[in-house]
Amino acid sequence: MNLKASVTTVAKNCPRNLKFSEEAINYFISKKLDSTRKSIRQISSQFKLRDLNQNIVQKFEDVFGHLNSYHPFHYHRSLGFSATEQQITKGISYFIDPSAQGETGMKRLIAWVQSILASHPYGNLILQSMKSENMRSLEVFAEYPVSDQGRADLLIRWSNSGNNFAVIVEAKFDHHVTTGQLSAYRKQLKKLVSESQYGALVLLTKSGEKAPLSNKDWHPKAWFTVMSSWECLLNDDEDLGFSLFRQFIWSKLEN
Repeated sequence: MNLKASVTTVAKNCPRNLKFSEEAINYFISKKLDSTRKSIRQISSQFKLRDLNQNIVQKFEDVFGHLNSYHPFHYHRSLGFSATEQQITKGISYFIDPSAQGETGMKRLIAWVQSILASHPYGNLILQSMKSENMRSLEVFAEYPVSDQGRADLLIRWSNSGNNFAVIVEAKFDHHVTTGQLSAYRKQLKKLVSESQYGALVLLTKSGEKAPLSNKDWHPKAWFTVMSSWECLLNDDEDLGFSLFRQFIWSKLEN
């Protein structure tokens, strides 16, 4: 139930001998919420690792990126609940999609692709095509349907100078992928790209486990490796909602 509906319900059930002011309640709640937001911003902006040796801080930031006030580690254990794999996949899709986030989304997308394709044989070629001024028709999908074999967790596709590029990511924390799924997604990728070197298949798991031999063209990546790289590339991103979302991912890696 939203705030307006809640206030309306209280008003209807208020005893006749009491006077209920809907305007006063709404004013109080809005001021309280505003004060809470300001308090959170003030606390996070003053957060500093004063008790740590600077050399340790530097080593920490080399792995996790600059500890500015928008780093997700500032909200460690403060969320109170966790996100599902599907919610995380959809969240990544939303925050890296330029059609939803504009130029900021494009920066996040490039950083994400750079992180998941590190050490991939065609990674540099694919990344450069995305950065090129000739890049067109960029689309980002979460839960992309692939025949009757399920849905690919994340699909990114675009064109450049008449050539079609695509990256499919199967992202798992606790669940396991099946050989049938991986084979179906591989076949789907072949339909989407102009040449084999214009596409990439990424299997993203906690341990960075390799795909079965029958699907050896999947590029294995560990969540920790990808997230630490991504954080280092997101130093100037000051979106509080995006920071909180990334904390959901880090929380998944604790278990």
